[in-house]
Amino acid sequence: MGRTDGSASSGLALEVFDPAPVAVAAVLGPLHLLAYTNADYRKVFGARPLGVPLREAFSDLETREYFSLFDRVFAEREGVRVEEAPVVLARADGTSERHFFTFSLSPLTTRTGEDGVLVVAVETTRQTAAAERIRVLSEERRRALQRYRSLVTAGAQVVWVSDADGRFVEPSPGWQRVTGQTWEEYRGDGWTEAIHPQDREAARRAQAEALERLPDVFRWTYRLRTADGGYRHFAVRAVPIRENGAVAEWVGTCTDVEEQWRRDRREEILARAAAAVTETMRVQDAFAALGRVIVPDLADECAVYLALEPGDPPPDRPVLVERVAAVARDGLPPELPPRRTERFPPDSA
Repeated sequence: MGRTDGSASSGLALEVFDPAPVAVAAVLGPLHLLAYTNADYRKVFGARPLGVPLREAFSDLETREYFSLFDRVFAEREGVRVEEAPVVLARADGTSERHFFTFSLSPLTTRTGEDGVLVVAVETTRQTAAAERIRVLSEERRRALQRYRSLVTAGAQVVWVSDADGRFVEPSPGWQRVTGQTWEEYRGDGWTEAIHPQDREAARRAQAEALERLPDVFRWTYRLRTADGGYRHFAVRAVPIRENGAVAEWVGTCTDVEEQWRRDRREEILARAAAAVTETMRVQDAFAALGRVIVPDLADECAVYLALEPGDPPPDRPVLVERVAAVARDGLPPELPPRRTERFPPDSA
C-alpha cells in the first residue's frame, strides 16, 4: 500500500514546495507514479496514496481526460496550462462538489535523473462562479432586452437606449428618422434639443426625478420636433435595466400620440366650455367664460361678436357687429372693453 504522508521514499528534494501557498504535486515515470504532494494539495484533494499511478490515486476523479495531459507533457517535455478546469471532488459526508482550478503541468527531472511532471493547481472556484454569474446575468439581460424591444417595436416609432444617467449611448434609427437629428447631434444629452422649448425643462425635471427614484416604469409626454420642422406629441415609456442590483441603463420608447392627444384635448376643452357656459346666467358672461376656456390653450386672443342686422347684408355694405366678449392671454395688451360696436368691411370674413 502506498504512503500518504506527502513524499515518496526516494529521497527527492521536492520538500522545497512544502510552504508554497498553492497546491503542488509531482509524478514520476510513464505511469505517473504519485511521488509528492504538499500540504495545500492534500487540503484540497485529500490524502492520496504515494507510489501508485496517478489514475489509481485519483480513481474517484470523474473527468478522466485530464490524465492524457500528463502523458503529453511527459512525452513531449513541454508544459501545459489549463484554465478554469472543472473538477468534481468528494466531500466528507459522501456527497460531491464541483470546483474549478487552473492547472500548470511542467516537465520535471529529479536530481537522480528521473523524469516526471510537476503539477501546480490554483483553485478559481469563486472567481469562476462570479464570472459565470456575470455571464448568465448578461445573457439574461440580453434576452430581456431583446424581448422588450420585440414587444415595443411594433407599436413605437422610436426605441432608444441610454446609460444610467439618461444619456443616449446607442444610435437609434427611429429617433433619427422621426426628429431628423444625426447621431452626433442626439448622442449624450443632445436628444433634449429636439424637445419643444416649452416642454424641455419639465421633461428634464421629470427625467432627473426618475433617475433618482428609479420607478419600474417611467412615463411622460412631450412635444418632439419632427424632421419636417413641426412638433407632435410623443408618449415616452422607459424601464431601468438592472445588473447586480444597480441600474446599468434605461431602455425606452417614443410613440406618436398626436391624434390621441388632440382628441383628449378636444373632449377636455368641450367639457370645460360646457361647464363654463352653464354656470353663468347672462349671455355676455357665458361668452366671456367661453373665451377664457379657449385662451390660452387654443389661441392667444378670443373675441365674440354678434351681428346687429338681421339677414345677410348686401355684399357691398359693411357689416355692423357688437363685440360682447374679448379675452387675451397674459403678456398681451389688456383685454379690450367687452362691449363695443364695430363695422367690418364686406370682404373681412
